[in-house]
Amino acid sequence: MLTTIILCLCIATIMNAGNSTSTKSTTTANLSSEHALSPLHLVIDEELNKIATSCITHPDHERLSGYILKWRLARLFNFLLIEEADAIIGLEELRAALGFAPSGSWKNFRITNKAELISITNLQEYFELTVATENRSLDSEYFYEKNLAPVIDFLDKRFPTIRQIFKQKFEESLCVNGGTNSINKKVVDDMIHEFRTIRGKVNSAMSEMNSRTNECEWARKHRNN
Repeated sequence: MLTTIILCLCIATIMNAGNSTSTKSTTTANLSSEHALSPLHLVIDEELNKIATSCITHPDHERLSGYILKWRLARLFNFLLIEEADAIIGLEELRAALGFAPSGSWKNFRITNKAELISITNLQEYFELTVATENRSLDSEYFYEKNLAPVIDFLDKRFPTIRQIFKQKFEESLCVNGGTNSINKKVVDDMIHEFRTIRGKVNSAMSEMNSRTNECEWARKHRNN
């Protein structure tokens, strides 16, 4: 109960911080250790619009491909990578919010039926099997796990608000669900639903940004002339 109270007070503090740049979180209990929560409370729609109107240039696409592909092919491949990378970022933050351990290296994918999920008592095992997809497994027909690491790093540096959006929404949702002391399968299901909702919005913003690649490249070239 104390953890829940502290977490909710922390979120309330962040929400009331306005434009303060000096507010510090009073707890790190449910935050991932590598990416501290921004002291500002994000206005999610505004941040998504900033992403949608941003640019990834032709050189960016070639760099993300490891300079194996020229930009036109790299752009198609990278868009698939970016969609999986933002999912991994979101799942990292969701595990941190729920107090779960990192997922570790990819494993072979297996389909889990409803009866098996109902019988599972370990919450992290239930979580991992529920969110598992073939694209994030050794059976992926599109990617190796190593393909995604540089893309995650790129997104964290170029668009850090993606991680912050997931983090903020998960903390708020967890507070509404009673905090870490009240986690059960229903809470896990609710949080996974929140993840999928946010991911859809992030992917929509990234798709819009990707559609502007040629426009951004034209502006970049003329700016340098």
